[in-house]
Amino acid sequence: MFQESQTFADTRARTSRAIGLARVLCILGIVYVHAWTGLYGPALSALDHTPQGLLRWGLIELLARSSVPLLSLVSGWLVGPSLARRGARAFLAGKARTVLVPMLAWNAIAIVVVSGAAWLGWLYAPQPTSWGWLANELTGLVHPNEINVQMPFLRDLFLCLLVAPLLVRQGDRTLAVVAVAALAWSLAPPLFPLLQRPSILGFFVLGMLVRRHDAAARIAGRRWR
Repeated sequence: MFQESQTFADTRARTSRAIGLARVLCILGIVYVHAWTGLYGPALSALDHTPQGLLRWGLIELLARSSVPLLSLVSGWLVGPSLARRGARAFLAGKARTVLVPMLAWNAIAIVVVSGAAWLGWLYAPQPTSWGWLANELTGLVHPNEINVQMPFLRDLFLCLLVAPLLVRQGDRTLAVVAVAALAWSLAPPLFPLLQRPSILGFFVLGMLVRRHDAAARIAGRRWR
């Protein structure tokens, strides 16, 4: 019994470390793909066949493009046990503190620093044009942010977390329908801005299904020959 308990604890520790490492790599990928290099599109395209350009292409295509799907899947994988341990009210309060508040704070800092520098004439960047622009830049309410262009991920992830207490109570068939509908929605022309990146919901639900059926452990333990 003790050996089984120790094995379970070791597996949990390895899984936690793997998730932590994957999150760091994904966040680095997101930062890298959105970081301003000082060069615009044509100048970057001119470097495509240089060693630097090939390195940039490799990092973007092999790391950065998989970051948002993997982070969404991991969030869905973690949501069930978190809800079971804390309950819906504490879960939502915690996610508002760890996802929503940092997003609002980061957007506010970006407006002050970037738009402030543009107002002083130090660089060319978006500046507030109305209260509506300011509200959208803080929350991404109706369209993606102009300054922090990576924020739709946090915005849509928070919306997924809001409905997580409802989703975890659904059967596999319902979750599969939600995932397929979200992925189809991501390929359709934008109709309304409830989700700016609908595929995030699809991968979020897929993560819930992977955790529910212990698919990660089964795939990791399979011998591929």
